[in-house]
Amino acid sequence: MTEVMDVIQDLKNENFGHVDIIDFIADDMSKEIIDEKELIKATTINFLSSMMPHPINNNVAGATTTGKTKMIMGVIKYFPHERFEIYESISPQALRYGADKWFDKENDEDVTEVLVKLKDELKFAQKDDKPAINKNITEFEGKYCKCKDFENKCLIFLEDPGLGVLKQLRSLLEHDDHYLHSISVHESKTIQLNTRG
Repeated sequence: MTEVMDVIQDLKNENFGHVDIIDFIADDMSKEIIDEKELIKATTINFLSSMMPHPINNNVAGATTTGKTKMIMGVIKYFPHERFEIYESISPQALRYGADKWFDKENDEDVTEVLVKLKDELKFAQKDDKPAINKNITEFEGKYCKCKDFENKCLIFLEDPGLGVLKQLRSLLEHDDHYLHSISVHESKTIQLNTRG
């Protein structure tokens, strides 16, 4: 929420006075997108909710070439880009390749930095020290889960993601406080996906 509050403060500093960010975005976008003010407001509220403890889900549906994507991408420009995961089309398997963090599920703690330090240590280690560091890395990867962290993010599917993707993201879309775990095999390598929302 602090990023949005910073934007509001910047607007106030520019002599905008008291600014309601929802109305501001709707009014500003209505200059280029006609007759969609309420949809713009609903989308803005949805994006703002991703920064709150209890976010909401929103589905913008309509016929082809009615401006859905233009409106959504227009609202996005008012927010920090790292808040969004945008998918044009996606398969359930594609989600598995974006896991980028390591989590201690028991303590709900990001432990990615620990692995980064171990790998850095391995790069500069003496030959005799490398087996012990490799063992520590293997133990680390066995103890913690690799995770795609969607916390405080908006997932935007520009095309229908399909039932398979939605099933994989069920825990996330229901805003559960637990991890959704799934396993697949790709090119004889087991891949585990953990998502948290």
